[in-house]
Amino acid sequence: VTIQQEMWQEVVRMAKDTIVVKTGATLVGNVVSNVAVLATEGVAFSDMIKYGTIAWKGATKYQKDRSKLDRMKSDLANKTSLTPVQVSKLKRDIALLENEMSTNPVYELIQAGIYQTIVEDVDMDDNPFSFKSKLEQKVDPILDKVPAVIRDTGKILFMTHDTQLYKAMRNATQLSDFVGRFILHEHNKNKLKLSKEKSIDNIV
Repeated sequence: VTIQQEMWQEVVRMAKDTIVVKTGATLVGNVVSNVAVLATEGVAFSDMIKYGTIAWKGATKYQKDRSKLDRMKSDLANKTSLTPVQVSKLKRDIALLENEMSTNPVYELIQAGIYQTIVEDVDMDDNPFSFKSKLEQKVDPILDKVPAVIRDTGKILFMTHDTQLYKAMRNATQLSDFVGRFILHEHNKNKLKLSKEKSIDNIV
C-alpha cells in the first residue's frame, strides 16, 4: 500500500466516523425512522418508552458484563500464575456472571444474533500502525507543550475517540436499531401473542 493510498483510506475512515457518529445524523435518522415504523406496527408511545428503557439499560449492562466475562476467561486461560484456590474462585465467578447475563432482558435477542450495529464497518479501534496514528506520534511532543486546558478543550471540540462525548454518541448510535427491534419484539410477544421465532422474523 502506497502512502497516498494509506492517506486516502484514512480520510475515508475519518469521514465515515464523522458522518455516522459525530454529526448525530445517523442516530437521529435511526430514532425517527424507528418510531415511525413502531407506530405503524401499532406500538403505543408509552410502550416505546417502557420497552426502550429496558432495552437500553439491558444492552448497556450486557456490554459491560460481556467485557468483564472476556477478561475473566482470559485470566483463566493464563492460570499458570494463579493458585488452585484462585482458579476455583474464578471459575465460580464466571459461572455466576454467565447465569446473571442469561437473565438479562436483552439476552434472548442477542443470542438470536439480533444485536447488529450500524457502525460495524467503521473501525472504532485506533490502529497504532495507521497513517493517522503515525502522524499523531510525531505531533504528540509538540502537543505536550500545550497547556492541558487547551488540549482538553480541543479534544471535546473535535470529539476525539477518548472523550466521553464521543463514546456516548457511538454507543447511542450502535444501540438505536437494537432498541427499536427490542421494542417491537416485546410488542409482538405481549400484545400480538406471536411466537419468539415469528417475532424475530418480523423484527429482522
